[in-house]
Amino acid sequence: MLADRLRSLQQAGLVEKKRLPPPAASIVYALTPRGAALRSVLSELFEWGLQLAGEPGKGDAVRASYWLPAIEAAARRGQVPDGPDDVYEFRVGEDSIGVAVSDGQVHVTAGQPPRPDVVLSTDARTFADLGRGALAAEAAIKAGRLSVEGDPAAAARCGALFGA
Repeated sequence: MLADRLRSLQQAGLVEKKRLPPPAASIVYALTPRGAALRSVLSELFEWGLQLAGEPGKGDAVRASYWLPAIEAAARRGQVPDGPDDVYEFRVGEDSIGVAVSDGQVHVTAGQPPRPDVVLSTDARTFADLGRGALAAEAAIKAGRLSVEGDPAAAARCGALFGA
């Protein structure tokens, strides 16, 4: 099913298949310029759908990387903080997401970032609740569902960026 979907995206000119050079020597799919042009539309749809998202069920798989579009959309809505460049790490269960703020730009990536200024740790359910706006960060901290470690000034800038 995935192969068919990727083939149809290729035929539509939205993604292209590439072979990475050694040592990786893997096949990857990348957005074409036409596919990248859909990013803002998909972001708006994702944000709209986020308002309708219910609480994940106990058997639902929720991985931090599923939230990358929501984090990017939330960062675009917020004010990029003035001041020093920051790196934030969101640890969600076993997963990590890196958010780097540099020169007024926000870059969100899956995986643990190098030398984060602030590390926010929580479980998948709390992360989903925070993302949906069903739980405020301050309430999550008070309830012991969210921990924040690192530079307090960077943590405040992170909160401002995400409207917490």
